[in-house]
Amino acid sequence: MTAAALQGSYHLKPGVRLQETPAGGVVIQPNPLRLLKINRSAWELLKQCEQGFPLDQNPDLAARPAVLDFLDQRRQEGLLDWSPPETPGQPVI
Repeated sequence: MTAAALQGSYHLKPGVRLQETPAGGVVIQPNPLRLLKINRSAWELLKQCEQGFPLDQNPDLAARPAVLDFLDQRRQEGLLDWSPPETPGQPVI
């Protein structure tokens, strides 16, 4: 990951839902239909992505390579989106 990626945020793609189970949860992707069974740690991490998971506001988790790898794999699978950090706009005169 680049330094910019460590400042962005991950969020669930529209339509992707999480269903909690006693052992963790299930990620439900509607199109194409896909279910992914996940453990409790993964469910808690993806649950944070429902509202957006800004890496710069979660430095303890973001510093762990396994967390970044997990999030990036879910992005590559089409379950998550990644957004770069917002930068203040320049006024137009």
